[in-house]
Amino acid sequence: MWNKQSIILWIGIISVSLLLCISIFAPLLPFVQPDLEKQLYIKLEDGSMLVPPLPASEDYPIGTDRVGRDLLSVLIMGTKETLLIVLTVAVLRFLLGVPLGFLASQKKHFKSFLGFWNQLFSYIPSFFLVMILAFLPYIVFSPKRFWWMIGIMVVVEVGKIAMTSCNTFEQIKEKEYVQAGIVVGTSPFFLFLRYYLKPTRAALLVQFVFDISRSMLLLAQLGFVGIFITHVAKQQEDGSFYFYNTSLNWPVALEKITLSMFDALWIPLWSTTFMVIAIISFNLLGEGLKQYFHSKEHRA
Repeated sequence: MWNKQSIILWIGIISVSLLLCISIFAPLLPFVQPDLEKQLYIKLEDGSMLVPPLPASEDYPIGTDRVGRDLLSVLIMGTKETLLIVLTVAVLRFLLGVPLGFLASQKKHFKSFLGFWNQLFSYIPSFFLVMILAFLPYIVFSPKRFWWMIGIMVVVEVGKIAMTSCNTFEQIKEKEYVQAGIVVGTSPFFLFLRYYLKPTRAALLVQFVFDISRSMLLLAQLGFVGIFITHVAKQQEDGSFYFYNTSLNWPVALEKITLSMFDALWIPLWSTTFMVIAIISFNLLGEGLKQYFHSKEHRA
């Protein structure tokens, strides 16, 4: 029977599935230009030449970017890289945060340390912390900047995942089946897998989906201030460095947003639209799963 909960869940499933399909099959779509060649100028049929960025037209449904590429193709081709970044961040957070949460639920002194760690990073919003660390000279010029940035985004939020997991595990710590597992001598590793992880997998899945959405929001915020996961440093004649991006992830289109607000509003508008759609999609999926598991638990 269709109800509000099932509608939200199905909308989330369909929208996220559509994003995944686009990321996989983007080069095969008939309206996408996979080569994404840069153009210093665009020659029209009447012989006249225009300098990009160009607004929406028959050839460019939502306009071009600043180097003359079809913006729709750029955003669609960038779906795979954008989703890969946020999924990598979310997966690493949970691979670290969930075991840390289990350890904290078993060891009071470690829980105190984890609480201090989480509180330390809660004084400043994650966005500002990532921004500050991203400007460290070693990270700015590191050839492995991608992994440094991924690591920073993981570390500043992993404490929240760990504390939430710890609270979840503590709720089932005194359950009879957990105590029985301890009595029969189950090792901590199998105790974690069988008695803690299995009954909480639904809650962790919901939390994971919501975390993907939060990672997307953080990525968008960094894009607004011109901080990107990858960039190339080019030294200019005066000795200063100019950083330009060779990536296709969506926040890259927010570069020079202040300038775009006056002469190419469609660039930040459509890139932001794609990110908002992705954030809403994962939030709908997370909320749908949350309500589904909640109603299933009550029926049981």
